[in-house]
Amino acid sequence: MLTAAASTTAAVTPDATYGFNVQQLSRTAGAVDYGVSIQSYTKTVRTLAGGEQVELQKPVYAFKGPVPAQISVRQAPQVIGMGLIEALDETTILALADPQDANGDGVRGVPNWSINPETGQRHLGRYGWKAGKATVRQQAAGAFLQDMGVTTPAFKTVSCQRTATDCKASTATPSVSDLELDRLSSYLQLLGVPAQRKYASGYTDGTVTPPEHIFDKDAIARGATLFAQAACTACHVAELKTGNNHPFAELRNQVIHPYTDVLLHDMGPELADTMTEGQASPSMWRTSPLWGLGSLKYVQASTGYANPQSVRYLHDGRARTLTEAIGWHGGEAANSRTKFEALSKADRDAVIAFLESL
Repeated sequence: MLTAAASTTAAVTPDATYGFNVQQLSRTAGAVDYGVSIQSYTKTVRTLAGGEQVELQKPVYAFKGPVPAQISVRQAPQVIGMGLIEALDETTILALADPQDANGDGVRGVPNWSINPETGQRHLGRYGWKAGKATVRQQAAGAFLQDMGVTTPAFKTVSCQRTATDCKASTATPSVSDLELDRLSSYLQLLGVPAQRKYASGYTDGTVTPPEHIFDKDAIARGATLFAQAACTACHVAELKTGNNHPFAELRNQVIHPYTDVLLHDMGPELADTMTEGQASPSMWRTSPLWGLGSLKYVQASTGYANPQSVRYLHDGRARTLTEAIGWHGGEAANSRTKFEALSKADRDAVIAFLESL
């Protein structure tokens, strides 16, 4: 998905040509080709302790149509555990914010806020790469419209892509009914999170153990300790507890391990796009949950087998490995990146083993 916008203010203004998204495919014969492709890569090399070198590549995009004033390329985020994130009380998340860096650790964390398109109410943002959506229902409705051009009770006409005046007032029947949107939201809210793979799986001698259940328990434990020592948990908070207010009883009062604070952090100019979204400036991103991270090489593979080469990390998929993803961390995360890069090769491998166990 590539979002286009024309404003430089906190209120995102749709691009005059594309609206909020560049729709590259059309069912209309003879439609204008608005294709976007990767033209080249800007490459840099980071040298880690011990001499290991990691090449970082940043894509440069080519537009067949007009080049938007602002762009933000986004790959689809994981959808596991969305209900548990929704079940966190706002007070729990806001308690993690430190906009003035009162504790002096260089990590701030600020909330983003979102307006519910159906009620006009202001809520804490939780979803999307910049925490621009407050609820699972809002996130799903936004994806329907912006990714597929499908209308819902939240966005009643395709002109919502351009915030036209008839967007909310339309009496047209949306493509997805209120009941269907509720059902989809419920499904997403109840998608579970895979267990961390650090426990014996129960496979007995003589049986074939699936590769995803083969791990080094000691390396994972050491990696978890090093992850915390590098202050990665200042943003990727390891443990939170859901509140008692979610409509689904299954999601209430649960101790969870999402490895996120659901807040925005300035990640430095190298990761910045060119768009402001709510309180999120171009260099600010929501801390991505890390649960399920190790499953990506299985679920993103098209072959049905584990394929590490198929996995892409970060908001625009520029990172091909977890080490690359860490290498792109700047701004508030620069100190943690430096500590990781200063570790021995064995210790860096342990951190990666820990991350792949999630």
